[in-house]
Amino acid sequence: MIVTSELTHFETYILDKFREKQKSNETTALEWLTELYNRVQFCGNIVPRLYLLITVASVKLKAYKEWHEDVMKTIFDVVELSKGVQHPTRGLFLRNYLSQVCRSVLPDVPDGVVVLMKLHFT
Repeated sequence: MIVTSELTHFETYILDKFREKQKSNETTALEWLTELYNRVQFCGNIVPRLYLLITVASVKLKAYKEWHEDVMKTIFDVVELSKGVQHPTRGLFLRNYLSQVCRSVLPDVPDGVVVLMKLHFT
């Protein structure tokens, strides 16, 4: 459980760096965040890679709040990748961390409301 608290500190660091870059140039900040998201995908081991990917994706989700299609595509991407963990305990903790991160980013939907969204994957 110490890992998730350290990843929270890492998420705060990335978010601070993003906001610092955003003050100077919005486009450069978004490119930096996208590059970081892509660079994390090349880490060697799968489980640490997924933890880092979820952490960077949470910052990306906070940054792209108004772009719903990109947000949903990122969430589906991370969820599908986390399904690939075969070890039950590691997968359990990974999916728990994913649900904690998504809970803070995704908006609540009132009861009785059905949300339908069409995604175009190319």
